[in-house]
Amino acid sequence: MVGIADSDLEKDLIVYPNPTKGECTIELGREYQNVSLKVSGYSGKLISSHNFGTTSSLQFELKGSKGLYFVEIYSSEGKIATTRIIKD
Repeated sequence: MVGIADSDLEKDLIVYPNPTKGECTIELGREYQNVSLKVSGYSGKLISSHNFGTTSSLQFELKGSKGLYFVEIYSSEGKIATTRIIKD
């Protein structure tokens, strides 16, 4: 996993595959309610956002060209994590 440790919660994150061709899975380590995620490019521009409801696992497609992306994950408890994903 390639990531940025914002909190102790991030120690439980599993991001795969990373690098990816597009499809990504993020295991959160436990179940959260009202989960959402925001994908931003290296410049900080928002690329996409996704809502998941109550879950412990996120599956999504990373759209866009090859490069480095930042993924911020939120729940009803607040920000869970920020991680980096590389798209091949």
